[in-house]
Amino acid sequence: MATPTKETTSVTVTRTINAAAERLYNAFTSRDELNRWFCNTSFVNAQENGHYLVIWTQEQYSATGQFKEVVANEKLVMSWRSTWEGQESEYGETLTITFSDGDDGTDVTFYHEGMPEEGKQSYEWQWNKRLDDLKLYIETGALPNIVNRVIIGIYPSAVDEETAEAVGLEAGTYAEVLRLVPNYGAEKAGILVGDVITHMNGEKVSSSNPMNMTVTDNKPGDEVEVTLVRDGETLTLSMPLSPYPVPDMPENLAGLAEQVAPQYDAIMEQLHDIFDGVSEEVADSAPADGEWNAKMVLAHLIYSERYIQETTGSFLANGSPQHWSGNDNSRLGAIVAVNPTVNDMLNALRHAYDETLALWRNFPQETQDNNATIVWSETFSIQGWIQHTHTHVPQIQEAIASAQG
Repeated sequence: MATPTKETTSVTVTRTINAAAERLYNAFTSRDELNRWFCNTSFVNAQENGHYLVIWTQEQYSATGQFKEVVANEKLVMSWRSTWEGQESEYGETLTITFSDGDDGTDVTFYHEGMPEEGKQSYEWQWNKRLDDLKLYIETGALPNIVNRVIIGIYPSAVDEETAEAVGLEAGTYAEVLRLVPNYGAEKAGILVGDVITHMNGEKVSSSNPMNMTVTDNKPGDEVEVTLVRDGETLTLSMPLSPYPVPDMPENLAGLAEQVAPQYDAIMEQLHDIFDGVSEEVADSAPADGEWNAKMVLAHLIYSERYIQETTGSFLANGSPQHWSGNDNSRLGAIVAVNPTVNDMLNALRHAYDETLALWRNFPQETQDNNATIVWSETFSIQGWIQHTHTHVPQIQEAIASAQG
């Protein structure tokens, strides 16, 4: 007896993006590009019969297949086999991506066929979202997972068994408001410390569905309903979703260098003051076995700055650094070994800062013009690195104080 034919359907979605087809084609065929705008993790070998794998961690969704047709800057045809929450689809699907001249740029079209009828709406929503993300990423340089991220503004704690039973939650669910982030959605909505959140955005909060998961499909500016219990009374409030804070973007990397240079100068001045009068013996002494002495912390900062340079340089090589060894004592010890004095270490850090600034100031403008995410990513990430340095300054001070006394 012949196997019954499965009923399938298709989805077609198109966006016009202000970029050359070559730039857009690269966004689909480079692992590092895909990881910035399309998915969390990927492997891609964009040649006929080459394999690919794309993974969305939070959604517990992945897809894998082979490239059936590859025409550079024009078309990609690939088989598509999806897995969701560990369950592989029974349908053999095909995704075709085409790049064609449009009135104001390049028309990018997704044609996805072979999915079951009940999956049509979900695919349509997802592909519209991905093309919106691509347009944002290519035209502005912004990373979609950052600018589309919403901030609730709650530091939650787990509810105990008695409280959970009283409000209808699972014990251990992170639903009690421990702290609020000032000026974010929860505080603006009138949520208070001690409130227990039971529902958000129409979904019950649980250990498998925490608060942040209930708003993953929302965007900054949306408002969602929050149901909570306060002193035994159930309340429903409307909460605005705030955007993730993003710094003002300079025109280019040379402009970023001018912004960051004074911050580097201030860090170096602070470190020179901290080490003023500190002996080499003190700087070499760790507070306890296995802990870093002051020089090792400086080595960590030097390594971190070199990693920044590798990340910046990866844009020139169309790749990204894959390994971090900045917490390994052997790696940091090597930096101390060739910079044995405090003065050597401070000079090495100063040189590392100067090299980062020089790299930005000399970065090819044409490369920046062809890839807007270079300036965006560097500007966004550098403030995190500077904050990272500030968090290690007290560690240096504590190591010195411990050795002195």
